[in-house]
Amino acid sequence: MRFAPLKAGIFIIIILSLITCAELFTKTGNERINTGPRDQITQYEERFAAVRAALPARGAVGYITEAPPEAVMAYGNLQAEYYLTQYAVAPVVVDNNPRRGIVIGNFHSSALPDISAYGRFSVIMNAGNGVFLLRNEDAPS
Repeated sequence: MRFAPLKAGIFIIIILSLITCAELFTKTGNERINTGPRDQITQYEERFAAVRAALPARGAVGYITEAPPEAVMAYGNLQAEYYLTQYAVAPVVVDNNPRRGIVIGNFHSSALPDISAYGRFSVIMNAGNGVFLLRNEDAPS
């Protein structure tokens, strides 16, 4: 019977430890959630979420922005936006080519600019914030 108080003491220590751990995890989770504004990559992913949901699970799509395709890879900000678009819609491959059948439009204004130099485009989806899913009616079949 000498071990009964020892077992009770161990049981109380275990219960208190579990309560402390539960409080610690709860506080840590709340602090993680309230760390301030979301990072730019997360915001970029959210900007493309609707387009990603409308794309097929796999395959390739084109890409267009206000700048000509050759300028996209020549300028740092445009190149970064292209790669972030690729990241946001992966595993779909984004080809820096507006002449594909389905094209992601990534523009700096919410209005669709004149892109007629690359074909006749119809809007499949306007996801807002300058993000469009387009069909190039002149793309080769």
